[in-house]
Amino acid sequence: MHYFHSKQQLFVSTMEPPAQLREIPDIASAPRESWPDLFAQVILSGLTGPSGVLIESAIRAISSEADAAQLFRESYFERMVLPMVASFGVSQPKLRAQMLGATITGLIVTGRIIGLADFFNAPLPVQQRLLASFVRSALFTPLSDDELEELEES
Repeated sequence: MHYFHSKQQLFVSTMEPPAQLREIPDIASAPRESWPDLFAQVILSGLTGPSGVLIESAIRAISSEADAAQLFRESYFERMVLPMVASFGVSQPKLRAQMLGATITGLIVTGRIIGLADFFNAPLPVQQRLLASFVRSALFTPLSDDELEELEES
């Protein structure tokens, strides 16, 4: 860490998203029914190997450093997840992107940090189907106009 002078500078140096996760916006050009499966494949590929370690480290840092949380939000959420969800043309993209972000973060916290690793130990096709079901729900669950008005007022 002495090369970076602070934890924040070290964290900033790692904030370029892994290559697998930068591919996410291209999913919108595929047929709509395939979006959840493609999203799950890209996310799972980004959670393995060195990129998975990087994301895990970032999540550990954001849990204790407010500045790191802001950098993570700007780098991952605002530059990647939100634009990807918005490119799908779904209603309430910010709400849906936050749901997807919570799901992914939850997977990392429970599986990698807490050590409840059954999901990550399951065969890859099982992981993809389970994650795709959450993505499908987050993207395509209809929201009524009344619910949307309540959200906009809050």
